[in-house]
Amino acid sequence: MGGFEPIPPPRTLNFLSWWHETTAKGSVRRDLRLSYDTTDGSVTLGLDKKTATLYRLSHLEGRYGPVGPFDLYVGAALEVLGRRLTLKQTADLATKTWVEAEAARLRRVQERLLDELRTYGREVGNLPGGGVAGSHRTTSASWGLDTGRRRVQNAVDRRRNASDPLRKLARDNEFLRLQVAEYRPVHGDV
Repeated sequence: MGGFEPIPPPRTLNFLSWWHETTAKGSVRRDLRLSYDTTDGSVTLGLDKKTATLYRLSHLEGRYGPVGPFDLYVGAALEVLGRRLTLKQTADLATKTWVEAEAARLRRVQERLLDELRTYGREVGNLPGGGVAGSHRTTSASWGLDTGRRRVQNAVDRRRNASDPLRKLARDNEFLRLQVAEYRPVHGDV
């Protein structure tokens, strides 16, 4: 089933995104590769394969401060160089594997906390992150975000694609830990 200890991320988390710009010659697709260095929080942006333009940023500012590994997943919306973009794909297997493994770990922790609350007759409905306790319906597909895959409109994509918002799962788990701590202060840690 797996443990409850955090899984260390790979040295870099790599994601792809793209958008279309209209020029005098028609529509042009712009590609972006975002590489997040987990050791220092810096970001390298590679724009367009043809021009091979690279930008190195000390950090990206996110909703909760500087962007960290938990803020990066398929479907995450970021402000990058004055443009709002959505991370549409993982660029390598290590990134995909880590995001999915960490999301699975956070869901295991959440299930354990919910089970602990149920032993005290406490049911939790909605979580602060917007999800429903125990349902794990917090993926970008359930929000209707474009995850970079072609699919039939309104179809539910159940394939694992690194689209779980880790920060929301972690915040929901912290909320549940506080609930458990009301009953068992020593056992609020899972």
